[in-house]
Amino acid sequence: MIADLLAAQVARRPDAPLAVTREGRFSYAKVSRRFAARLAEAGIRPGDHVALIAGNSLAYLVAWFGIQAAGAVAVCLNNQVMGERIDYLVGQSEARLVVAGEAWLGARADDLREVRAALPRLRLPADADLGAALADRPEAEPAARVASDLCTILYTSGTTGLPKGVMCAPAGYLATGRETARILDLTEDDRIFV
Repeated sequence: MIADLLAAQVARRPDAPLAVTREGRFSYAKVSRRFAARLAEAGIRPGDHVALIAGNSLAYLVAWFGIQAAGAVAVCLNNQVMGERIDYLVGQSEARLVVAGEAWLGARADDLREVRAALPRLRLPADADLGAALADRPEAEPAARVASDLCTILYTSGTTGLPKGVMCAPAGYLATGRETARILDLTEDDRIFV
């Protein structure tokens, strides 16, 4: 569903900017389904949980869209969480793969213990290297999804106890996007700062 919307934008306006970062403008065509092919090579199948740990970046966005296209579940984790808490979140989420930014892998990957430490890891390239890192991968066909499928797990801050996973479905993302665009009267020419 979400991957289908991206594919529709790629077909309709491939050169239009999807994201603008310090490294430049990235078109819809550059945010492709190639990351989904990389996940399949790592053994990820529809329904598998993938821990996604990185700062705001185009690579994060590409990974999230790739996880959606693969039909997997993106477990979006705060890259500032450390120690026992990140170990708990990766374990509690039943992640089968950790996709992480270079900074997190270099500074915090050792916070994972036992079974979580043995999980396979996939390094997210820097935004400037993203195109080259995925260039040799094929475009993956998006996995079939229905509106109520689990597509993302977001964790609460855990201020009153351990963080709890909030299960999100594609329908929620689509409804939020449509309503936000309607309320803010957004057009294709508008840009949102994150």
